[in-house]
Amino acid sequence: DPFGWIKAPSSLPKSPGIYILTSEKSKLSYVGSSVNMFERISGTLHAKAQRLLALEDVIVEYVQVDLGTVMDVEGVRKRDRYINHILRHFEQIEYENQIKTKKYTMLNDSKNPPESKRKKQRNMNEIKEFGAKAGTRLRCEK
Repeated sequence: DPFGWIKAPSSLPKSPGIYILTSEKSKLSYVGSSVNMFERISGTLHAKAQRLLALEDVIVEYVQVDLGTVMDVEGVRKRDRYINHILRHFEQIEYENQIKTKKYTMLNDSKNPPESKRKKQRNMNEIKEFGAKAGTRLRCEK
């Protein structure tokens, strides 16, 4: 890319899910979610992802999320709100895993975590209502 933007690995799906970028050497990590993981990470507006993708030892992992029947919801705004809630719930799980087990410095905004505790029950109810589920954490090939 002539502007220096780095694309995500081609093995990262263009589907809904959670992405985890980690650098062992720098001890940095970022967890995010999107309806199109590949496009989100490759986007020019995602400075934190670009910062990590530029590191030689970056590891890109992901968890695909099956949104269940949420796509059947009438009304774009309402449907998008449910999708956001579902993705943020699974993002919070991966975020907490990174903090607990990996001991990285998280590039996520610590004052605005992916999901507040008071919203967890609402999101879990929506996940159950729509039959959404997260897959297994996988690593992208370089």
